[in-house]
Amino acid sequence: LTQHTMNFTNLEGMVSVYLPHSYAISGWVIVTSAENIKPAEGFTAQKAMEFALSGGILKSDK
Repeated sequence: LTQHTMNFTNLEGMVSVYLPHSYAISGWVIVTSAENIKPAEGFTAQKAMEFALSGGILKSDK
């Protein structure tokens, strides 16, 4: 989540989310309804980076 609100535009109720590409600093930024965002409980920053850098192929140790 990169912007909690898009109130600086006419996109009220919307948020922006950055979706990184694996092994690059590039990625996609999407604008979506805040209702579509759910917390990733138990998904630490370390696990998120491992997931992103592996392209999602690493399996959880749980």
